[in-house]
Amino acid sequence: MKGKMKAAWLRGLRNFQIVEVDMPRIKSNQVLVKVSKIGICGSDRGMWDEHHFFNELYKWEDFEPGEHGHESVGRVVEVGKDVKGIKEGDQVVRLNLYDSMDLKMANFAEYAVSDCCIPCNGANPDVMCFTDPVMVALNHIHHANLSPGDTAVVMGQGLLGLIVTQLLIHNHVDVIATDVSQKRLNFAQGFGAKVYHANDPDMVKKIKELATNIQAVIECSGSDEAIDSACHLLSRGGSIVVMGATRTRITFNYTQLRIKGASVKFPMNRVNHKDNWLTAARLLMRGEIEVKSFIDKRDKIENIQWVLEHYDDEWIRVILDVGDSY
Repeated sequence: MKGKMKAAWLRGLRNFQIVEVDMPRIKSNQVLVKVSKIGICGSDRGMWDEHHFFNELYKWEDFEPGEHGHESVGRVVEVGKDVKGIKEGDQVVRLNLYDSMDLKMANFAEYAVSDCCIPCNGANPDVMCFTDPVMVALNHIHHANLSPGDTAVVMGQGLLGLIVTQLLIHNHVDVIATDVSQKRLNFAQGFGAKVYHANDPDMVKKIKELATNIQAVIECSGSDEAIDSACHLLSRGGSIVVMGATRTRITFNYTQLRIKGASVKFPMNRVNHKDNWLTAARLLMRGEIEVKSFIDKRDKIENIQWVLEHYDDEWIRVILDVGDSY
């Protein structure tokens, strides 16, 4: 297909612009997808505000139209001649991810290209926008190395933390959840977690009185205070899994980690674990994880700049309609 499309282009600090660009062209092993809905990830917001570690990987002039949108769903409109198992009209996830370039997805646009999309026909498109964060949560859990009956602390109950909490509880792991938002703690408690407010100065003491053997701490908050608390909470031989950190430098308590023989792990898709995209999509298609209640706001892709300027810290997820889907 040839023609023009609209895309949101991050041109500089806090500056998304809606532009008209050429539609992407597919290769023989790729499909062209008309994007219908996309979520605003914490990394998108962080890059816009220039406080994410991705900003150290890219200069502003490196950004291309549509980047870094990735929590998307759409329908196939063109299929390359060498593609198998995907047909025109299929609803799919995992868009604009090709050649394993996780950091270069560009779904803030009307059309995207993929050579590894996953069909999800019949599934609620709002729900399927969460495939990427569910995949990331599965990666965290892989590195936590937990078994049924173990105890884990999930620090930060934003979208990622809430998904991790649900998945762990489904796997019969006892979860202690922390956050600064009572709204988010209420979600975690509803899923079956024991909850503690992160602003409580005695939080670490109270948790240690409750749980004497914490096998893993999964850090999803991006807070230095959370990292320090994680070092104190972890039991001997346990693991800290870090994903929430949004900055390049993180301070760890060496004494605590050394005397406990702890492991610190940083998940990276397709680098140090298997690809969990298909598992994530199937969990959502089967309704085995709750995500719809996390949608706090809906808007149009054309309004992405306004949404980011007026972003409420209590929001868990914003879904944007793209193209003719609204």
